[in-house]
Amino acid sequence: MIYSSHKFVCSLIDPIYNGRGLNTPYEASRLVSLIPYERKENTGVGKSEMWMSTHSVISVMKGDINDHAVLLCSLLLGFSLDAYVGIGNSMNGPHLWVITRNKVQNNKFEVTFWESLTGQRISLEDDSVCGFYKHIHCVFNDSHFYANIQINDDVLGSNYNFEDEFLWKPIDSDKIKDLKKYCHNPTMDTMDIKEKDKFKMETEIEKSLKSRIFHYRKGKN
Repeated sequence: MIYSSHKFVCSLIDPIYNGRGLNTPYEASRLVSLIPYERKENTGVGKSEMWMSTHSVISVMKGDINDHAVLLCSLLLGFSLDAYVGIGNSMNGPHLWVITRNKVQNNKFEVTFWESLTGQRISLEDDSVCGFYKHIHCVFNDSHFYANIQINDDVLGSNYNFEDEFLWKPIDSDKIKDLKKYCHNPTMDTMDIKEKDKFKMETEIEKSLKSRIFHYRKGKN
């Protein structure tokens, strides 16, 4: 269930559609922040970070900062947010966090940083953002990977128009689509049911069970 950094990071992310379990992205962020932090490394010569799939993180209920960020990004994508995991530096050294964008006009975005370990959110427009975040090197999600090629890679000095190839160097999205996924999120594909119908079925099953329990108990009286 555990994958090393030799697996391409985009293959670990897949949108998680939450149904009735989580009602807002903020609840998702809170949930991820409650998962205990545990530092993971390969042992032996040439230590490297260990990256887990989202299924693995949920199963063992603990993970490193990269595991938290990947899980939070997958959840936010499930809410149809334009979400990415960002890799860069904070004032304390190398750091990963989640970045969401909201397009307000051509090539202009409202950018929000999400801390997966604490649930904290901060707008790029907030003056305090530079008190913690320092540099942004690259961003990725399930279908895109962009490397920052701007002269100034400071968090405040960078432009977050990822689609501008003069600012961000992309990896071919078709190659990313061909990657084997390691997220193992449950799907209804084998039953030929659309994702949106799954939640309707869940409600109907719940009502049916309640009705059966009611009539069973009534018959016992």
